[in-house]
Amino acid sequence: MQHLLNQSAIERVAAEMFAGPRARVYFLTFVALALSAAAGLALASVWLGLTLLAEEIRRALGPQVQSLPRRERETATLALAIVESAIMTAAPAIAWYARADLGPPLAIAMLCVLLAHAAQNSNLGRRATLAACSPYAVLGLLFMLEGAAMDALWPAALAMAGAGYVFAAALHHAHQAKHQRMLDGEWVRQMNMAQAEPGAAAWEIDFANRRLSGAEKLAGLIGRAIDFDNALALDLHAAPRDRTLVRAMFAPGPSRNVAIEHDVAGADGIARRVRHRGFLRTAPDGAPLRFTCTTRLAADEALFGALLAEAERVLAEQARALSDLRGVAPAAKATDFKFASV
Repeated sequence: MQHLLNQSAIERVAAEMFAGPRARVYFLTFVALALSAAAGLALASVWLGLTLLAEEIRRALGPQVQSLPRRERETATLALAIVESAIMTAAPAIAWYARADLGPPLAIAMLCVLLAHAAQNSNLGRRATLAACSPYAVLGLLFMLEGAAMDALWPAALAMAGAGYVFAAALHHAHQAKHQRMLDGEWVRQMNMAQAEPGAAAWEIDFANRRLSGAEKLAGLIGRAIDFDNALALDLHAAPRDRTLVRAMFAPGPSRNVAIEHDVAGADGIARRVRHRGFLRTAPDGAPLRFTCTTRLAADEALFGALLAEAERVLAEQARALSDLRGVAPAAKATDFKFASV
């Protein structure tokens, strides 16, 4: 029991450090501490302050960027990513040119960490991520030129090759995870195509990317517009008495199957009874990751159950009739045989 409690505590701490809302602050603080070992606390504090300021500016510009047309939005997002990489690149550059004894090793180590972090957390495609990380490539080239000037070209080149390998591996795994999420979204689309009847919808919530796949089919089923934010904030538009039940469906805990039924007040004023059957996948610390679900109108499902029960009753009666016929047939044959003998 103590082992399980310790493991749960470790998972919670890891989730808070690497995936929680303050994970970015923890990461920047770690980089600043590494920078302070090479360039002093003053320069590290200045870099950390400027980086946090840039983070706030980028967060403030986020809604305006999202409101732009698609092509302009992609260009603006890439530009902001390049600016962010340039600011982050300043940390290993300061450590390298601080001329401290631990400066170059710390600079190379920070460069590897920053590259892996950028690849793992990028929401862009592969090519856009490569373009966004171009400031790191420029810094790596400067490190190689500096190493050549100090007759250490091969060690510097090997170090940069190692950093490039770390970046490529992290980018590959991040792309695989994104591709898997895309396949999950395609599964939802195929399920909705297969369930062409209006009384069913397949959908999935991706908590990490704040995305709801199959939203249009679900909205048509419940009669209310729905997306990721209002699906959680409005508890799937459940009736007030059923909202606690819907919240429990997304509550942290172990991965589990879910089956609930609740009322939905449609925008047209018509109340609908829906039934959800799905599976909630959670992280080791219990935080929800993905929820895959199929929703049907409870009235349609009840009608289907009644029809199925009626079909089973008819089949049972037919089976009994056939059994009776099998019992009558041997008796009839025996009677015919007696008359033939006489």
